Amino acid sequence: MNTTPTGSDRTASLRALGYTVGCAGVVGMALFFPLSRAGFNISVLLMLIGWVLAGQYASRLKLAVTHPASWPFVAYFLLVLVGLAYTDASGDEVTRQLSIYSKLLYVPLVLSLLQDAVWIRRAWWAFYAGCLVLLLSLYASLYVPIPGGRNIPGDPGVFNNAISQGLALAALTLGCAHMAWQAWARQQRVAWVWAALGAAALVAVMYFNPSRGPQLALAAGLLIMAWIGAKPRWRVVAVGGVVALMAVVASSSTVVQNRFALVTQEIKTLDTNGKNTSVGLRLLAWHSAAEMWQSSPVWGVGTGGFKHTAYRDYTPKLGCDVGSPVCDQPHSQFALTGAELGTVGLIALLALFWVPVRWASRQSHPQGRWLAPFVGMFVVHSLFDGGLEINSQAFVFIVAMGLTLATLQHQQTLTPPDA
Repeated sequence: MNTTPTGSDRTASLRALGYTVGCAGVVGMALFFPLSRAGFNISVLLMLIGWVLAGQYASRLKLAVTHPASWPFVAYFLLVLVGLAYTDASGDEVTRQLSIYSKLLYVPLVLSLLQDAVWIRRAWWAFYAGCLVLLLSLYASLYVPIPGGRNIPGDPGVFNNAISQGLALAALTLGCAHMAWQAWARQQRVAWVWAALGAAALVAVMYFNPSRGPQLALAAGLLIMAWIGAKPRWRVVAVGGVVALMAVVASSSTVVQNRFALVTQEIKTLDTNGKNTSVGLRLLAWHSAAEMWQSSPVWGVGTGGFKHTAYRDYTPKLGCDVGSPVCDQPHSQFALTGAELGTVGLIALLALFWVPVRWASRQSHPQGRWLAPFVGMFVVHSLFDGGLEINSQAFVFIVAMGLTLATLQHQQTLTPPDA
């Protein structure tokens, strides 16, 4: 009997290997996004290699491009490419922009690759494991130096970017709250474990992380979760409970009090000291972005054009000659998109956030109810920072969105990770 593998056998084996490698890459992305940029990038490489080797290109590409929740990611990236046609940005800035926004394509790639409940479950476990390591490292850094951490007094944790760290822990808080809510009816002990983990993450964001954006974003996400998750007759009570919780936090957290008191102080000194304060620089940058939009309201000044225009026309106003951080991006994804891609870009950005939430809300799997609070959180955060423009912040959005859409696409075979 001839047992020599045929060409079709070798192709099938290669595709199976590719699928395994690709799915392992997605698991690595979920694990490393809050911990290591190098680990995340290596995992992305594995995902891309696996996607290519897994074959079935026609069906995968069709799913990635035409899926009712993933097409806005492709469309936004295409709009970024269109913006290259009329930008005055430098070649280096164009390359940087392509590197940043090409990452949006990871969402449809993950959606079109993950087709197995076991791998989806592993990816979710990796998501929570990575966030848990980040959370534990933050608490440990209060007492001992953490290898690879910032080890800055008053600014604990792993991320070089404290804002990204706060955003990842805010996502963990929402995820744990969702898991506790779903487990309560059938596994109350499990629900209490999720609730305790979520409470620890909330305390980390509100009492130890010095960034205002994630604090506001988390409050918004919890309010949306309370409204969506509660039965209609209990919605007011649920939202009131979240408001009461935030009031307790605001009255007891010196970090929250100090950071938001600083906002008031910086607004009062805007006219005399605007270029030397965080709030002042943001307001000046947003005003400059609005002027750029007014100069080209439909299409904007082009991909990467904000930085070029800021240094060319707004150096005295923004302090670009002394290294002002808002000259690279105005610390608002909406202001940046409006300036560079105009009204068309803002519509595409809103579609990027709204369309997946709308599709997820129509699915029967409970994971669909998590997407609206998460996206709401990220939208609020993006009002005050460059959400998609900053890699470590975009990673949070890309991973959570990719896993959620993959989960809902294959909901008939998925078992939630608390099972």
